[in-house]
Amino acid sequence: MRTIDAEHIIPTLRKYELLRINQYGGYMTRTFAENYPYTKFYKAEIRAKQQARQRWLQVVDDLENGGIDADAALLYVLQLLWQLSEAFSNLVQKTLSSLETWIDKNEPLSINSAIMLVKEHIEESEARARLLEVAMHALLQALDELGVDLGGKLKPLMPMRTANKKHGNVGDVEVLSGNLHVEAWDAKYEQPYLSDALDELAEKIHEHNIDVSELHFGYVLFPAKKTYPEVNHKIDDIDDRLGLRVQILAFDEWVHEQFIRSQNAGISKENLTKAWLQAYTESLCLKRRDEAPIDEPTFDWVESLASKLA
Repeated sequence: MRTIDAEHIIPTLRKYELLRINQYGGYMTRTFAENYPYTKFYKAEIRAKQQARQRWLQVVDDLENGGIDADAALLYVLQLLWQLSEAFSNLVQKTLSSLETWIDKNEPLSINSAIMLVKEHIEESEARARLLEVAMHALLQALDELGVDLGGKLKPLMPMRTANKKHGNVGDVEVLSGNLHVEAWDAKYEQPYLSDALDELAEKIHEHNIDVSELHFGYVLFPAKKTYPEVNHKIDDIDDRLGLRVQILAFDEWVHEQFIRSQNAGISKENLTKAWLQAYTESLCLKRRDEAPIDEPTFDWVESLASKLA
């Protein structure tokens, strides 16, 4: 099923802008790979509301038993996806227009107003950890677009739930100069205790032979930052053994660091604030596929952002 999804189903859905999910579709999750038949008594746990789980199993059962015509069911699902795609397109236009109005009403824009908008949107949405990654990546997009030298090329936003250790990624947001990591930030939502993360970082650097001689690396924590003696000891150990000094910043601190960076490059706070909000909104609206190829449905994210901009 993963092969069929990757080679046929997902490319077709993306081509006609009907649905954007990871290239292996629903079968990326281990839940559907369990060695049980898809019956109404399917044993594996599905992370969905019980009603949705039962409906899905009932549809599969009816298809196998001839209770539903497969062609008719497929056409019906495609029609639903088309309607959702049209609704999303209309929502995107409304949201981008609302952003322009919000910016005009709040001029001159302040850093704190942008931080508050983004933080409130993250806290009121689902998949908050992913939104934190998008917000951070969008700010570096804005810096790059305004001509701030990042020391390399900003890497496109990685797919959700990418196995960082397997793929050799140092952080969720990375800047590369050729194959050399020059900047990397790992977003951590509600995960202030970083002992395990530091162990994994050291393993990744060792296993993938990553050159950290020019790397500026840190963890960005949201909503709060805490300190632990053991974590500080591990940071010192990594510095001694690998020559990498790990930073730990709260989200607000990290954002202010980027604004200082832009000011040093002659970019005004207002210009960067506007560029950041535009990059964040357009990324969620799937208007920046090259920089932020987000493959999870973003309808709810955009809808909640539109309500905050109204």
